[in-house]
Amino acid sequence: MGFGLVASIHVGLLLARLRGKTEPKVWGLAITLVLGQLLALALCSGAVQALWLRWLKGVRQPYVVLLGFIVTLPVCALLLADDLSGPASRLSVLPPSVALWLLAAAPALALTLGLAVARYAARGYWRLAPLLIGLAIVPTSLVILGDDYDGLQLLGTLFASLTVAQALFDWRLPAKLGAPLEGSRLRVVRYAALAVLALFALGSVLAPPTNELLVALARQPSAVLLRSIAELRMEAAPQPGADPTEWYRDRSGLPPVPASTPRLTSEDPIVLMIGVDSLRWDLFEGDKHRADLPNLFAMKERSVSFREARAPGSSTATTFSAIFSGKSYSQLYWVSHPERKLEVFPHHDDTPRFPELLRDAGVSTVSFEPTGWILERFAIVRGIQEENELRTGKGYPKSVTIMPKLSARLKQADDKPLFIFTHLLDAHSPYNAAGKKATPYEGYIASLGKVDGELGKLRKQVEQLGLTGRTSYVVFSDHGEAFGEHDTTFHGKTLYEELLRVPLFIEVPGVPAREVSEPVSLMDLGPTLLDLYGVDTPSSFFGQSLVPFLRGEDPKLTRPIVAEARLMQAMLLPGPKKIIYDTRSKAIELFDLSKDPGELQNIYGEGPESEEAHALLRSFFEAHTHRAPGYQVPYRKW
Repeated sequence: MGFGLVASIHVGLLLARLRGKTEPKVWGLAITLVLGQLLALALCSGAVQALWLRWLKGVRQPYVVLLGFIVTLPVCALLLADDLSGPASRLSVLPPSVALWLLAAAPALALTLGLAVARYAARGYWRLAPLLIGLAIVPTSLVILGDDYDGLQLLGTLFASLTVAQALFDWRLPAKLGAPLEGSRLRVVRYAALAVLALFALGSVLAPPTNELLVALARQPSAVLLRSIAELRMEAAPQPGADPTEWYRDRSGLPPVPASTPRLTSEDPIVLMIGVDSLRWDLFEGDKHRADLPNLFAMKERSVSFREARAPGSSTATTFSAIFSGKSYSQLYWVSHPERKLEVFPHHDDTPRFPELLRDAGVSTVSFEPTGWILERFAIVRGIQEENELRTGKGYPKSVTIMPKLSARLKQADDKPLFIFTHLLDAHSPYNAAGKKATPYEGYIASLGKVDGELGKLRKQVEQLGLTGRTSYVVFSDHGEAFGEHDTTFHGKTLYEELLRVPLFIEVPGVPAREVSEPVSLMDLGPTLLDLYGVDTPSSFFGQSLVPFLRGEDPKLTRPIVAEARLMQAMLLPGPKKIIYDTRSKAIELFDLSKDPGELQNIYGEGPESEEAHALLRSFFEAHTHRAPGYQVPYRKW
């Protein structure tokens, strides 16, 4: 009964989120599937609890709590490994693995003590307290955690259900209601009902849901078991030869791509590569935010502006690793790092990063690094000769701290080629630049305004130093930011356009401003920068130089535009269309961006092009995913 009450809350919340957004048939089946999976969880946990109570019958309560904590702790550590990896890594005074177990100890202790207290309080009217607390846990966790933290959502559901069950442990039906079902008749009815429920639960676990159901439930926090069950299902390998081009085959034997001639830049160029965290592309559509971001708008109008640029990921690590290496997330070798053992980094991957190639060609390479991990030792980037590690505490340093240091370095510029990289994180959540009373979006815009002001100061400094004729600017965002689109906020959680489509401005002295509508990827930045410095691009890079666009040409680039996040994969297709595949839930979405730029109408399954698009995406990742004995591409939350 405890699971039934908790499941009814899940169903109500799920119905509120799906009704009106999906057809009645879809949300009806979705509710049925979630009910069945929650029932499976109920039956399994009920069986474990029954065995537990039988085994510990007669044992004193303190020892029961202690044993419960010992058993529950590793379960919590396993379930919450992804959810707690970030906080555990930030507890710098402790080894991350120790921090993870300490953080997992809190919910483990809460679970065991909470159940013990609920069992003790389940007398008379006192049982209302654990009953109401248990029923309040689910909606509270769904509101606070939203569409994230799968492990905590599952644990919260389990805790709520067991708490309610404890509150109702010795509750009996009124005599008049229970009289017809006494003795053997009650046992027969009970076992028959249990058998029916078990078959229903088993079917919900074993029967593969339709893609329509998977998509509807993929971002619903009430579907607490959806991904866990889906990951156990095997899939057929994609059909070979989905696309004959070189980009879908092993490229290791191909020759480097030579730099274009004549060079666009001087013999002693300075390139400033500046990332602006969370900057949405649509801020530059129209003049709504021109007054908020005057320097960025002015830069756009002086630059070759790529209005169809996409990031290769929806989080900073995924994007920058791809920009610097020319390979997407799953193409690199990610393993735990000694300094941050709960997070994976590509420090054992030997793919060349483009700053290494610049350094070897005689370019001075400099970075002003605010995150604490876009550094040589973590190998998101390699080849930086002057690393200025700026993060000293928990928060990220702001642009007002970073840009004066960058300007000071420009004063030291000699007649050698120079490359400087930085990333400005002012607009990263919690968007507090506009004060506590501002909305998140107002705070976000105000934070970007701080960045905009510092960019304006930088340009004046370049002019005062007499470096304008040597200095090129590459300004972009590593990902966008969601403010309610697709029921999500922040970034890193999806591969929709509000996160992947980003501004990209490239300003080179003497190059006329223009707007380019050809779709491009930030993975094209490595080949572009190498080209600007006159350096060949290795065949390992899955981007193409954008220098032809800077020359005023309109080439058709052939490399696929792909993106990854949290083991989801996306590919931009001609049309333009876009396919998104979640390798964990197995949900597939296909959108026609020309008709549906907001990605609200999933057209996957409406024609033969659906299977072709899926085969194309999977054949690319099948051909290029990094493989090693015992290695599996790891889940990275951010």
